[in-house]
Parts: sequence; structure tokens; C-alpha cells
Amino acid sequence: MINIAFESQSLNKPSSDFLTLLETYLENILIQFDKQYYECSIFFCNDDYILKLNKQYRNKNASTDVLSFAQHEGDIFPGQNLLLGDIVISTETAKRQAQAFGIDYEEELARLSIHGLLHLLGFDHERGPEDELIMFQLQDQLMDHFMLKYKIFQVHI
Repeated sequence: MINIAFESQSLNKPSSDFLTLLETYLENILIQFDKQYYECSIFFCNDDYILKLNKQYRNKNASTDVLSFAQHEGDIFPGQNLLLGDIVISTETAKRQAQAFGIDYEEELARLSIHGLLHLLGFDHERGPEDELIMFQLQDQLMDHFMLKYKIFQVHI
């Protein structure tokens, strides 16, 4: 299960239809990784909020686009729901990056959500070049698949 929340009502929120599509897609990723009994929260915030978290938990005095906080590692028993972790995304940074990359804001939010979820699933591009390659190739594959669904979704709204 994916839970989505916003730090403030003043944030640049994507459409509720997009959020439903994203939530369903991320839940399908959990199923692909045999994590269907896990819950994950995505928290959208501003740069100031993510800066405080980055400073507190990573000792980095800079805002960032996405942070992942794993809550559980290891196996669970069937039928038991556990919190996999939390993903925190700065909508302000996502908006700037979308403009810089020449892509849609919602597409960037999807990329950051997938990136954060991969971290919670145990992937880490900071461990070394091989891990970086594996994680980003998988992220690209998942984004390509998501974008097909997103384009179909846009045609029907």
C-alpha cells in the first residue's frame, strides 16, 4: 500500500488522477518485488522542509530532490503489513528539475517516487559504479513503463 501526503496545502499539487495512477503503479512495483504486504509513504514538501531532514539525517546542509528512510529490512509473515519506509520529495526542486530537463512536472514527480522506492527496496547508487548502473537501468525501465501508462492516461482525461 502506498500512502501519499502533503506537508502543506500551498504546495504545487499534481492532479488527483495522476496521484491515483502513481499510487497504483508503485503498488505494482511492490508486488513485483514480492513486497505486497509492505506499506510505503510518500510525503511531498518544500525545499526548507527537506533541507532540515537532509541536515538532520545526512549531515548535508543543502536541500535535495528526494530522501528515502527505510523502516524495515528482512522478511515478514504472510498477511502481515509492515512499513517499508518513507519517501520525502521536494515539489519545489521537482518543479525546477522538470523545467531544466524539459519534461512535465508530474513526470519528474514519478521519477523521484520510483527512485525513492528503489532505495527502500535495497538499491543504492552511492555504493559504487556497478550498483549505480543497476539502479539507474532499473529506474529507466520502470519510468519507460510508467510513461506509457501516463501518456494513455493523459489521452483519456
